[in-house]
Amino acid sequence: MSRKGYIVHAWQVVNLAQAKDTNILSIRSLVEFNCRFRQARTMWINEHRERDAGGEPVTSGQVSNPEWVQIETGTHTEKLLEFSCSHIMR
Repeated sequence: MSRKGYIVHAWQVVNLAQAKDTNILSIRSLVEFNCRFRQARTMWINEHRERDAGGEPVTSGQVSNPEWVQIETGTHTEKLLEFSCSHIMR
């Protein structure tokens, strides 16, 4: 994780319960959090055939035109924002 002002960059890994059509079992993504306005947007996505983002990515790339999304209360993303914004010092 890194921070610049109110913006925190954090990598997250999501293991899928079932493989997608292309045998993808995990997704690793770079997320930007706006700590001031409680928003998030995904900047980069890597898809992997192994759990925990193991092995070489099957697909990898920057998200075209990422948009800020307001974070809803009680969601997984809210917990990530709270952790990221409170543990990374300016």
